[in-house]
Amino acid sequence: MRFCAAPSAAARSRALEDRLATWVASRTLATDRPLAVVDLGAGSGNNRRHLAPRLPAAQTWTLVDADGALLAAAARNDPAVA
Repeated sequence: MRFCAAPSAAARSRALEDRLATWVASRTLATDRPLAVVDLGAGSGNNRRHLAPRLPAAQTWTLVDADGALLAAAARNDPAVA
């Protein structure tokens, strides 16, 4: 599953990530609550591994996927995934 991470990261928009980080900072400041993210079709967790360190706020992530093997891989590859 990790073989998808490099091409996935290369295809992401840094400008969009910056806009998201700005929105997250303002939203979490306004609500005083952690960001709650539900990743539908999460697969092995590439979105979480890529975005979580780039977002400037406390976060909770819920990974959802129809393939239990991919979710198990996400838990193995990322200690923050329960």
